[in-house]
Amino acid sequence: MENNIDALYQYVADMILKKDMTAREVRKVLVGQGVNEEVAKTIVKQVSDEIAKVRKKEASKNLIIGGIICGIGLLVTILSCINSAGTGSYVIAFGAIIGGAVKFVQGISLLSKI
Repeated sequence: MENNIDALYQYVADMILKKDMTAREVRKVLVGQGVNEEVAKTIVKQVSDEIAKVRKKEASKNLIIGGIICGIGLLVTILSCINSAGTGSYVIAFGAIIGGAVKFVQGISLLSKI
């Protein structure tokens, strides 16, 4: 019996994540397959809440890591410019700035899906 419940939860998660279906659409599919309306509502809510929790954690991680990497790139660039007085030679940390910014934007994108 527990395997059937686990399979049902996985089925719901797959519909939400892989088929990009809304909670309402998933509930309709479950009810159409003979699942009680209240049970379907509960399962979809639990799965949706878990997905949101995972996305929020991943988004936070991306925001923090992206911000730190971009900040380090900016700091290296600024310090390099300050220390280049008279030499005219400095470093622009494009990789860190752009890579960090991309990671940061990925975090924002994940937050928008919650």
